[in-house]
Amino acid sequence: MDKLRGILIGFGYWGPNIARNISASDRFTLSAIVDLNEKSRMNARKSYPHISVLDSFEGFNLDSIDVVFIATPASTHFQLAKFFLNSGKHIWVEKPATINLKEAEQLIHIAKAQKLKIFVDHPYVYSPIISYIRENIHNEEFGKPLFFNSTRANLGIFQPDISVAWDLAVHDLSILNTIFPEAKPLWISCFNADPMRTGISSVTTICLEYDNGLIANINCNWLSPIKIRTTIIGGQKQTYVFDDTQSVEKLRIYEQEFESSQSESVTRDMLVSYRSG
Repeated sequence: MDKLRGILIGFGYWGPNIARNISASDRFTLSAIVDLNEKSRMNARKSYPHISVLDSFEGFNLDSIDVVFIATPASTHFQLAKFFLNSGKHIWVEKPATINLKEAEQLIHIAKAQKLKIFVDHPYVYSPIISYIRENIHNEEFGKPLFFNSTRANLGIFQPDISVAWDLAVHDLSILNTIFPEAKPLWISCFNADPMRTGISSVTTICLEYDNGLIANINCNWLSPIKIRTTIIGGQKQTYVFDDTQSVEKLRIYEQEFESSQSESVTRDMLVSYRSG
């Protein structure tokens, strides 16, 4: 199979990771790297001396490429993606694809009309851990799904154009959509806070209840002195604990079983009595 030829727009925070994976892939070849920042271009030239490094894609021969990888600030995604879709190119774009729903819908409309693909970078969806959970969470050993608790925290990096919800919580929403594709939220509650008074929320808590009974709580912040990437998915018979900061034993499976053996009224009386005692 012939390799797809690609150009990378953006070689800042995430761009070097994308360039490395493109170069290592047997499905793609990296034709050029574009970045407005001279320091980023210098870094790109050091890492990829055999690849064209440009300060603009204007004048670049778009006929020589098949796909465009966009790793620029979120506020620039829409215009770049729209331009390249209209130029007949497949799009790989860093999350979030856009910063509002109307822009995303417009890109989808263009892609369908042009018969092109848009791929949004939700890396957890393709991790072996999430693949394992997706394949095993609906069996009898796990039981009825009860809760989903996730904490994502780190010190920075403060984004100039998106909040912590757009930066971190989207990972958990993509995981939920992947492992429970048929479940629909009955309600969603979101609390955002900006304790640093930057104009951009750096703390968020999102709660969802799904029609399959699952309760999801997502907590994210940019103010933590330690990096936390922990997801706990509880069922009636098992609980999966996924800690992505661990080098080994990223996933632990705990055995337990919850079973109601008495009426709701008796259970309620017992709980009230217990609390008062």
